[in-house]
This record gives sequence, C-alpha cells and structure tokens, in this order.
Amino acid sequence: MWRDTIVKTINLFYCERCGDAIPGIHDVCHGDWRCAHGDRNIVINGGWHDAGDLSQGLVNTSEAVVAMFLLAKRVQATDPELAQRLIVEAVWGSIGFSSAGSATAHVARGPQWIFGRRSGRHGR
Repeated sequence: MWRDTIVKTINLFYCERCGDAIPGIHDVCHGDWRCAHGDRNIVINGGWHDAGDLSQGLVNTSEAVVAMFLLAKRVQATDPELAQRLIVEAVWGSIGFSSAGSATAHVARGPQWIFGRRSGRHGR
C-alpha cells in the first residue's frame, strides 16, 4: 500500500478546497461564483480548485470522489483512520459536486464545466 502517498494526496485535496477557509492557506473563496436560474442566484463554489481556479470540472470532481470512496472501502478493515480521512474529503467533494451539479442542470445543459465569475451566468 502506498499510504504516505495517499495521505499526501488527501492533504493536497484538503488544501485545494474551494469555498472553505483553510488555515494558513486561504480564506473562504469564490463566493462570487454564481449562476442565475429564474429569481434564484446560486453560489456554485465547493469541491476543489481546478484548472488554475478558472473553472470547476465536474468530471474531475466526480472521478476523485468515487476514487476516494472506493479506496476508503478497500482500506477500512486495515486502516480505519485513513479510510475516515478519505471519506471526509470525498464528502466535501460530493457537496461541491451537488451544488455545481444543480446549477449546471439549470444553466449549461451539461455537466462538463461551470463558469460563473461575477457575471452570475456561465461564460466569462
């Protein structure tokens, strides 16, 4: 097992959280990433920073979440502490995915990319 590599990877994902204050790294961020649907203005930050902070990739997020849950299941019996860290980070990604996913369904008609800086809509 590559435990040290997995721990370092989980730590990286933690530091790359979007919309969460990470002590010593960054404050809550990207609250301005929004999309409009009718009279609703939906904040779509969450998950992890991706592609230089210019987008949130739902494909990348969903693949990471699934990989973390599958790995947590695999190591649960032998390393419950590692499994718990994987689950916590996967849940964070799932929350971001569900936030951006609901916005995508209303705005972009597809789950590939979300853009929403300042304009309140997908696009630049």
